[in-house]
Amino acid sequence: MEPLQPSYRLILVDSSPGIGAEVISAMKSCDEIIVVTNPEIPTVAATLKTFLLAEKHKVQVSGVVVNMVRGESSELPIRDLRKALGWPIIAVVPEDKKVREGASTGVPVAVSDPKSPAALEFKKLSEFIAKR
Repeated sequence: MEPLQPSYRLILVDSSPGIGAEVISAMKSCDEIIVVTNPEIPTVAATLKTFLLAEKHKVQVSGVVVNMVRGESSELPIRDLRKALGWPIIAVVPEDKKVREGASTGVPVAVSDPKSPAALEFKKLSEFIAKR
């Protein structure tokens, strides 16, 4: 990252999920991170490990994005996630087939359907990042 820093005010790094070597390397190159999770118990358990890893490497956690929320009874409610994670939830992105379609077509949901709930949450997330 060092060679890029003089040229850019902000560099976003997207890593794979989990706590493997790639994630640790990406995390250690950051000043702060936003953790993405979904509202399912196994994923939340892994997310808690990510917070411990960030603490170990002295990387600030700015908050959490809860992604692919379907509102099903098997999901943890957002209020319970807030308590369990202990970090601010920046955005709650609902499951939206247009997000998946955008990944295949190259047209993001913010363009294809800018008023959709998912697009509005992505906008909220981008505003949070821009203010930082």
